[in-house]
Amino acid sequence: MRKRDLDAAAAALILLLAGCTGGGTHGSSMTPVETGPISHATGPTDLVVRASSGGGLLPESLRLAELPDVSIYGDGRVILLGSHATGPQDPLLPELIETRVTADAMDLVLAAARDGGALGPDRRYDLPGAYDLWTVAFVVTANGTTHRVSVYALGFDGEDRLAPPGEMDARRSLGTLHDRLQNLRAWLPQGAVAIESTYEPPAIRVFMSRLVDWSTAVGSATPAPASPRADQEIRNWPFGEIPEAFGTAIGKQRLWYCAVVGPDDAVAIGLDGATWDTRWRAAGNLYQIVARPLLPDESGCPTGT
Repeated sequence: MRKRDLDAAAAALILLLAGCTGGGTHGSSMTPVETGPISHATGPTDLVVRASSGGGLLPESLRLAELPDVSIYGDGRVILLGSHATGPQDPLLPELIETRVTADAMDLVLAAARDGGALGPDRRYDLPGAYDLWTVAFVVTANGTTHRVSVYALGFDGEDRLAPPGEMDARRSLGTLHDRLQNLRAWLPQGAVAIESTYEPPAIRVFMSRLVDWSTAVGSATPAPASPRADQEIRNWPFGEIPEAFGTAIGKQRLWYCAVVGPDDAVAIGLDGATWDTRWRAAGNLYQIVARPLLPDESGCPTGT
C-alpha cells in the first residue's frame, strides 16, 4: 500500500476512534446526539429549560433589567417575556406571560433541546470579527446535569460569513431551537399548551441609582445633583430612608443599589404606571429606578453584577 494510502487509512481510523470515545467533540461544532428518555425534576421552582438573549454594548440600567426569553419549570409552568420596550415612555415594569405545558409536551421540549444542540457538553460559539452584539444562551437541566450552551451574535446578518468553519449547522440548529422555545404553541400538539395569562411575580428587584450632573464636576469637585426636565414625571421616594439605605450596593462601581420588595412595597414606590423616564426624589437628589420581576427559581439581589 502506498504511503499516502496508509496516511489516509490512519487518519480515518483516528477519526473513527475519536467518534467512538467522544474525544472528537473538543473544538468541533458537532456534538453526538444521545437517544433515550430524558429525565427532569418536577418541582414548580425547578428550572428545566431556559433561553435568554442579551448583552452587547448596553448601559447598566438595561443590563439590570434583562429577563430570559422563556423559562420552563419542572411542573410544566412556562414564563415568557412579553413586551419589554425601554423607550422613555414605555412602562418600567415588563410584561411577562405565563402558560403551562403537559408532561408529554415537556418530553417533546427536552427532545427538541437535545436535537437542537443544547443538551450536551457546555459550549460557547464565538463569532470572530463581530463586536458588541448580543448572546443567546441556553440552560437545560436534565438527567441530573445542567448544560449551558451560548451563541454569540446568533442571527447576525454576517453570521454565515464570520462563523468558524463547520459551526454554521450548529448555529442554525440552536437558532431554530430558540425560535421554537418562544413559540411553543406553533409546533407542540394541539392542547399541549394552556391558555396564556399574566405572570404575577412574588417579588421584584428594585435597582436604584442617584443621578448627578457630571458637567459640574470640574477638576476634583463633586458633581452636583441632577435636575429634572420641566416635562419629566417626578415621584417622591415613599420610605423614610434614602434609597441607598433601603438597598445594598452592587457592581464594581457601587453606583447601583438593590432591594427586593413585595407587591405592596412595589405599589408604594409607584412602580406600576411608571415609565423609563420617571424619576424619584429623595433628600434633594434624583434617582433612577429599574424594576426587574423575580422568576420562580430566583431570589434576592444578583451577585457579581
